[in-house]
Amino acid sequence: MVGIESCKRILSTEDKVQTEQNKNYKSDIEYALKLNRWLLNPISLWPLPSHVSALKKIQFKFIRTMGWFFLAFLIIPTSLHTILVQTDPNVKLKMIGPLGFCVMVIVKFFVFVVRAKNIKICVDHVVADWRNVNTIEDREIMIDSARIARLFTAASALFMYGGGISYTIILPLTRSKSLSSDNVTIKVLPYPCYFFFFDPQISPIYELIFLAYILCNIVRYSTTSGVCSLAVVFAMHVYGQCQVLMRLLDDFVDGEREKSSTLHQRLANVVVRHLRILRLISTMENIFNEIFLIEVVGCTFILCFLGYYCMTDLTESETVGLIAYFLLLISLTFNVFAFCYIGELITNQCMQIGQAAYMTEWYRLEGKNASNLIALIIISNRPVFLTAGRMINLSYNSFCQVIKSSLAYLNILRQVTM
Repeated sequence: MVGIESCKRILSTEDKVQTEQNKNYKSDIEYALKLNRWLLNPISLWPLPSHVSALKKIQFKFIRTMGWFFLAFLIIPTSLHTILVQTDPNVKLKMIGPLGFCVMVIVKFFVFVVRAKNIKICVDHVVADWRNVNTIEDREIMIDSARIARLFTAASALFMYGGGISYTIILPLTRSKSLSSDNVTIKVLPYPCYFFFFDPQISPIYELIFLAYILCNIVRYSTTSGVCSLAVVFAMHVYGQCQVLMRLLDDFVDGEREKSSTLHQRLANVVVRHLRILRLISTMENIFNEIFLIEVVGCTFILCFLGYYCMTDLTESETVGLIAYFLLLISLTFNVFAFCYIGELITNQCMQIGQAAYMTEWYRLEGKNASNLIALIIISNRPVFLTAGRMINLSYNSFCQVIKSSLAYLNILRQVTM
């Protein structure tokens, strides 16, 4: 049996081994990660390269600080208005959803700032895998996986920005301006706010606050869709690597695709790839498990409130509001589904690696060589999960439970208030 120390030596020197590299790796990496960089780079959540100028680092930190400022600018005045000024319970109920969503975004933003090094490790891992592709078949498998990730990224951004623009720009501008008791026109803001030092109804303060809210929501929606899409990109990369590994296992005995390699070299290649896959999954779990938890728990309640807002706007014939809430409902449902989908995908793929190892024609090998596959089969039979806070395994069942819980809470809310 190939020794564990031998495999460790192979793994530790894998980056030094001279192999035929993917000549198109730069364009392939750009194809796989471009959309995610577009979403996260403007808010300084995309990891910086290893060697950048001091000016670039200062700019990066400044933009990140402004991101914190915009998030605070949104949640603090809105919370003060909801708690101190607003007395109508129905209006307060309508503010729980936006405030809860803002809290979720703040947690995601914080986690991405704290886990910036781990995110860079994952990005570098993906880049290295693209660089070291040495067969056309492997490259096609990885491109197919990247294409699915791009579709998820585009859909997430489209739903989030579509619903967000409808809610924060179109809805306030189309609402009829009401008159106060002093016969003064009240201008509608995306979120009701309370400021101690100035009146947001006076021009140009109103216009400046409206513009600030637009910038706040760019940070919010880019963070939400960017975090979701990056998790999907890493997971689909794992999926592609699992497919490549199973292709190697299918060729393990005969070595028809790699005729110049020996049996032990093919085994070492399989072990190294499997360990890299497990290492990437472990790093993903460390980065995203709190985000998955806040997404599952938060969306359970926010989907309930969005459903309630859709029902009330439907009753009151508020067409624009109904469209905005419905788009946000679709967006958050899509994000939860994406997280549960990648959790189910990774678990199934890791199990299939063990099945692929067992289905090789190991019976044609000598007993000593056949026993080398035992460790791989044993490790693959241990389920690998992405979890929400290390408490809930992400799967299709988890998604169904979120939807069921949201509908149950919506039913309770409807009976109490309507």
